[in-house]
Amino acid sequence: MGERRGLVASVIVVRVAPIWVETATKTNCNVNGNWWWSDADYYDACNKTATLTHSGKDVNGATVSTPPTTKPADNSLYSYYNASNCSYSYGRNSGTYTRVNTCTYNFSTREMMERLCKYTNRSFSGDGPRSDCPRAAILPLNNTRQTVKDRIDYMEANGSTNIEQGTIWGFHSLSSTEPLTEGRSYDEATSKIMIVMTDGENNVNYQGYSGSNPYGVSGWMAWGFRSNFRLLTESTTPKDSLATSAEAIAEVNRRTVLACASAKARDVIIYTIGLSAPNASTIQMLKDCASPDKVENGVTVHHWYFPDDDDNLTEV
Repeated sequence: MGERRGLVASVIVVRVAPIWVETATKTNCNVNGNWWWSDADYYDACNKTATLTHSGKDVNGATVSTPPTTKPADNSLYSYYNASNCSYSYGRNSGTYTRVNTCTYNFSTREMMERLCKYTNRSFSGDGPRSDCPRAAILPLNNTRQTVKDRIDYMEANGSTNIEQGTIWGFHSLSSTEPLTEGRSYDEATSKIMIVMTDGENNVNYQGYSGSNPYGVSGWMAWGFRSNFRLLTESTTPKDSLATSAEAIAEVNRRTVLACASAKARDVIIYTIGLSAPNASTIQMLKDCASPDKVENGVTVHHWYFPDDDDNLTEV
């Protein structure tokens, strides 16, 4: 038996800041300038029509075969980066004057976070990537009233709200399939009712890259880092760059409504309660999540409620 050996080569791909260059050339210029004039002054004084040529380098440092004829927008697919820094240079040779506009695109927050060595300058912290997640396991469905009350008393508010994840796990609790199996089957004559109650709005804890302190400031959520199409993959405005707080919250609201729609598709009756609802978008989201209105004895009955204070909760 013979032995076959081979070599394995590894390739490290390094992205670079792309460059877009526009060269304007004026020929047959005959300008009598002053001794203090710069090349830019001579170029501006020449009344000939400039011929434009373009070139560029992409994020891999390769020459762009068909460069754009106008400056690419910041954060465009060409640039991949947030902002550009453009500068002009001038030259003249006999009667030919040139103006070169070179635009270099700066590294974006996304690029800096991807390049960042995650464990450089490491230090101990009491918090981890799941620091905002509840430490206690979800309480499955049960018939012991005191157990439920004890778990409610155990809960602590920490200033953050994630209605979508709460809705999803509420739906799981009512289901008879994994990950929680205490619920009855959907084919039984059983009414499944879910109450989605909140005293806040969906929010996203996030702190981006900081030039003076780049370590330990990458924000992670239930959906992962909010870049690279992760959070906004299915939204109406998917983007390659970091999502703004407003975009992230709007997307979480949209997903909350989708979670409610999935539960309602299995005939789960949903009541929503917004205690001192903070804004119109949260109110509308909770209305969209709730089961449709019904008419009883000629009176329209809603499945959503918005009490102003704790005292009204008992009535609700």
